[in-house]
Amino acid sequence: MEQNVDLASCPTTPAVACSGIGAEEECRDPLHPADRFFWDTFHAGSYEAIPEVLRRLSAALQERPADPSLTRHVAWASIWRLGESARGTATLGEVLESVALTRPTFAEAHTLEPGDPRILGFLAAITFQEGVLLHDDALVAEGTALLEASIDAWPEFNYFTAGYMLSQFPADSEEFRRGLDAQWKNVDVCSGKVVDRRDPEFASIFRRETRVGRQRVCWNSWIAPFNVEGFFLNLGDMLVKSGDWEAGVVAYGSAKLSPSFGRWPYRSMLETRIRDAEANVTAFNTIPPIPGRTIVFSSAYSCMVCHQAR
Repeated sequence: MEQNVDLASCPTTPAVACSGIGAEEECRDPLHPADRFFWDTFHAGSYEAIPEVLRRLSAALQERPADPSLTRHVAWASIWRLGESARGTATLGEVLESVALTRPTFAEAHTLEPGDPRILGFLAAITFQEGVLLHDDALVAEGTALLEASIDAWPEFNYFTAGYMLSQFPADSEEFRRGLDAQWKNVDVCSGKVVDRRDPEFASIFRRETRVGRQRVCWNSWIAPFNVEGFFLNLGDMLVKSGDWEAGVVAYGSAKLSPSFGRWPYRSMLETRIRDAEANVTAFNTIPPIPGRTIVFSSAYSCMVCHQAR
């Protein structure tokens, strides 16, 4: 039985540059040239240009030390390089540079902008991830606590952050189950009601689209031109990985409800996912992963499915 979700107790969140405009509109907010270059590169999916992005951002920080926007973009460029390292075009030295940069830079960005829950969510995810990789229980606990705080601060944004990061764990693990639950709760807070997990209906969500307030991150925007399409791709992947490939097909199909679906660079890949959903129950759970048959988080396009504009 559906219940209303109480959103009144959640805090408002600050607007950031270009956050209130749609995916098809031009960003006219004043941005430092290095920030602008980051966004141009990111939206173009030009992974090979990350070294130049970091060089320009670092040079700009020499002139404007502790600039919040420049600092968070160093962190985001670094996590992009790590997140899509499956491309295989970054050198070992570049990957190690990003390993060394990412968590400290997110920590610095959080110090500079403690009221931005997006940064807290990324800091939480990378802290948790490092803890798991290093078998450091203290870091895992710290990352978990930060994730919970980030969700409290901005559930529409950080339910996804948490669930996406946890999607990499084995399907029968507690971490994966928590991640899938977080994705469903993301659907709930964006739809304003608890969605039936056994018989989900997503079409009504699209009538709630907004560009203002906390819920603006549920939709496509200048920052994430295909946020909706990427979200349903990931939800579908997680459901297929869990073994429920029929529900995964429903989630995949919901991406087509977005008015921008026809312009999405990854639409043919989604069609392939629909065709191969039943077979991908095995593929998505194979260790080591099958190249080209992984969940989106482990793929070479884990950031670009939402952010690549062309």
